[in-house]
Amino acid sequence: MEEAQLYNNGLQVHCLLNKLPTNPQVQVLDEAIDFIRTELQPLGLFETTLYDRVAYRYAAATGESVTEYERRMKRETKASTEIASLYREVTGHVEQARAGRAEEKTEAEFIAEAEAPFHTEPKALQPPSTVMLIARGREKERDAKMKIVSVHVSLDLLDWIENRTAGSKQAVINALLRMGIEDVEEKYEKTGEAVVVKVI
Repeated sequence: MEEAQLYNNGLQVHCLLNKLPTNPQVQVLDEAIDFIRTELQPLGLFETTLYDRVAYRYAAATGESVTEYERRMKRETKASTEIASLYREVTGHVEQARAGRAEEKTEAEFIAEAEAPFHTEPKALQPPSTVMLIARGREKERDAKMKIVSVHVSLDLLDWIENRTAGSKQAVINALLRMGIEDVEEKYEKTGEAVVVKVI
């Protein structure tokens, strides 16, 4: 999770308690919640819980969603209610994340600024938050060419990446490792334009 957040600092991770026993004599819900909150503190926890209901298995076997299955069979709608609750909760988190990013500049806006027509009036160098590196595309055959590693990145480097680059964070970091930040900064100072890297 920490490594994934290097590439997406807005990443939210939540636990979903699934296949809980429906027998009220088996008490595992409270224990699971306590474990997550004490041992897995960085993780969020969905309020919705899913129980081990036969409707899920029958729906999967017939290629239906559980709501379609229960509606067709005119059965209890407990499973459908659970899924509807989970859907509302997930979409709520998505909308909240989108609202939080509404004021941030999009990747397309960064690229449009870097690719402004040459006949326009030259712009003065922008403040330090100006994009200096744009990484386009994505690495091909990642499984063959790349390996996931866990590293600790200094805060000043993370700040530089967040404020002066656009594109896939994975591509940006790999480009920086190849080129070096000093080289990017030197080229930017000479031209006043972002360095554009084509990822092949």
